[in-house]
Amino acid sequence: MPCSRLLPMLLLAGTVLAGCTSKSEVFSGRTPEQVWTVMATVAQEPDYDNWILLENNVWVDSNYDRIEINRRIKRDFHDEGANAQRQIETIDMQFVLERTNPPAVTGTVRSRMIPVKAHAALDQFFAEMHQLLDPESVSGIDVVEMIELVPADPVDESSGE
Repeated sequence: MPCSRLLPMLLLAGTVLAGCTSKSEVFSGRTPEQVWTVMATVAQEPDYDNWILLENNVWVDSNYDRIEINRRIKRDFHDEGANAQRQIETIDMQFVLERTNPPAVTGTVRSRMIPVKAHAALDQFFAEMHQLLDPESVSGIDVVEMIELVPADPVDESSGE
């Protein structure tokens, strides 16, 4: 492949991996003050089931309704038939409260992460917010755990079975 064609492909790949992942949620029936308090609590006291929190650096900017988070988490991933692998993730996130009626929160992962993992980090944060705001309704919310993607075995479609 000529170098002139390879460079744009590399730039595109770099953009995909370095891009930000965002998600917004609306909190009907809540005041902006309630949502802000819960945002700050979840930022400062995260609750991970399958990860160990190594670092949690939080910067709360109440003048602009913004919270910056830098976290390091780890776990030992056990795959069937393989040795355990230590996984360490660094997550840089920002959450901004929009004082609308109803209030909304936009979260952005700014780390270089696989998009599935970035979405999982945002889902985890919002699920914790919902848990604090309405503990009885959380049973219907699916939280996507940060997982390692494993390539599937190729399927032979020519066998006709």
